[in-house]
Amino acid sequence: MFRFHRQFVCLIAILLLSGCATGGRTSAAVPPAWPGEVQAAVRWTVRFAVGGQVREVMVAPGGRVVADQVIAVVDPAPYEAALADAADDLGAAERRLAEIGNYMRTDELRAFSPSVTADESMAALRTAVLEAEIIRADAGTRARFATLSRDAAALRAPARGRIARVAAEAGDIVRAGDPAVEMEDDTRLVVVVSVPCRAVSGLRPGRRAGVSPVGAPADPLHGLVHRVGPLDRDGRCDVTLSLVERAFVPLGSQVSVTFP
Repeated sequence: MFRFHRQFVCLIAILLLSGCATGGRTSAAVPPAWPGEVQAAVRWTVRFAVGGQVREVMVAPGGRVVADQVIAVVDPAPYEAALADAADDLGAAERRLAEIGNYMRTDELRAFSPSVTADESMAALRTAVLEAEIIRADAGTRARFATLSRDAAALRAPARGRIARVAAEAGDIVRAGDPAVEMEDDTRLVVVVSVPCRAVSGLRPGRRAGVSPVGAPADPLHGLVHRVGPLDRDGRCDVTLSLVERAFVPLGSQVSVTFP
């Protein structure tokens, strides 16, 4: 009886081991799939060069622009007024210098007007010339700055691309450096997938991935991990993939990504 019980236990153990081995071969673990999105590989922010009130925004999200195209305009009136004031001061300084003979050297001035020989008179003349030159230089600098500011009030696209987001609208008060629009180059696409921290440790640049467009019953596209990180506050990590195959996947498409 004891011998029969021991044989029965051994038989059960053999069957269990056999079942585990068979099951391990036929039901391999399926790698998890993570949701991702097709995004532009290059994205940048265009910022206002001068401050003031936004008069007009000429673009909308999804629109395309070419290099040097005007995309927004800040009211140039303050800069035009500053330019007019600087021009008036510059003209007055030029006239003053012409009146006191700024084009002459001291010895030429003595020869032209022998009566002007007193040191006090020459010192006063040199002081007047210096003051006029300072005013002229200051007015010239202000005129150049006002001209540049007036021209920069028309914000232009630095390159061709697609408008991803508009950060300002007509009537807003902005400062120099404030964002106007976000642009992207939608001719170069990548896939961005958010992966939990526990799955990031095994991901490195060059790791293969399968990319399947949602709703498109086709074989997965081949991708490679391009960049990993950084981690966000929710403990997830953005993983950027480049597609190896030249397949057309529209910008903004939702995809499913696996890392076999």
